[in-house]
Amino acid sequence: RYEPKAPTSAEALVGSLSSSGVGGVLLDVGAGLGFFSLAAAARGFPVIAYEWNGGDELLEASVAHNGCGELVDVRVVRIGGRGEEYCRAIASAETAARRTLAGPRGRGARARGVDIDHELLGVSDAALERTRERLAEAAATRVDTTADAGVDGYARDDEGERDDGVRRLRSLLRLDPAKRTRGSHPLPSVRVPTPRVPVHLTRESILHSGDSPFPCEIARETRISSVDDELGVGQKGVGPHVTVAAMRIGFGDGWERHVLEGARRLLTTAPPPVVLVELSPRLNPGPTDERIATHAALDWLWSLGYTDVAHSGEICEERWRNVTRHADTRGGGGGADHALKQPTWCHASRADLPALAYGAGTEPESVLLHHESAKKKGGERGGDA
Repeated sequence: RYEPKAPTSAEALVGSLSSSGVGGVLLDVGAGLGFFSLAAAARGFPVIAYEWNGGDELLEASVAHNGCGELVDVRVVRIGGRGEEYCRAIASAETAARRTLAGPRGRGARARGVDIDHELLGVSDAALERTRERLAEAAATRVDTTADAGVDGYARDDEGERDDGVRRLRSLLRLDPAKRTRGSHPLPSVRVPTPRVPVHLTRESILHSGDSPFPCEIARETRISSVDDELGVGQKGVGPHVTVAAMRIGFGDGWERHVLEGARRLLTTAPPPVVLVELSPRLNPGPTDERIATHAALDWLWSLGYTDVAHSGEICEERWRNVTRHADTRGGGGGADHALKQPTWCHASRADLPALAYGAGTEPESVLLHHESAKKKGGERGGDA
């Protein structure tokens, strides 16, 4: 099990808030017991914390016990994504959970890799059936606007198939981890194509083409909302009701990408200087390969200006082991390990983004993104000083 080291994700997030000098709130989505919210409140930052399914009661008790009630606004709202793809994902998860709970011959049995939390949606059979019908109609009548880039953002060849690099990558990912190496040598590397921005995430779609939410019956019945809807971020430049200095997506259960896409208006029109995501795409066995879609979403964030990226967790440690192993093979010997100090956080370039999506395991990888506007403001403050 991965053990976090200092500085922790909470320390990194609050430190980024302090150094940005931007007034505003921390948006803590999936706040849990409020570890991040309380850390920010202790530094005097106001927080809007979202929690649900009973966790809100523990969060409110934690906030009250620590005397942070004036700074932490706990809101009992289930935050998710928006649009047809998200609707299809939760419908698929709800269906899988029901089948798993029924089990063989109606006996309850838990299938490996299925997010059982989705039976807690409590949707009616009628709502689920209507949702399935609307999704089927949408699939049958859709005008193909994604000929060049599908939902996952990747290019297709002339026959409509994904780029060959992605096909080879998918076959590699299906292998058992123990079979991905040949002795001490890794399998041949697979070229990962740079994803194109998915159509529903383009600036044109968000600002001018309507960006209307898909009429998802089960999301409406269970009152699932999105960040954009909660903050009142409208189209054509209508900003949020509050200034967001930082946003944390703290699920760590594979649905982070959908929540990010549910904040696409905020991220496009009024981007928070700091975004922290607990990334675990492998835990979401949805209809789309979540790792490929997560790569597209991370690249989309980069295109929005989130070009200062750091990450902490198992992937960072694996990258470090690769660096020291390379030093050893170049003749560094034991001295290389002593000369190089293992970092807690690793910097990620745009070329490193696939590793964050495809390499994520069962433990969340903390991904901290700073918007380029924060650097400009920091430079201006430095110049004044």
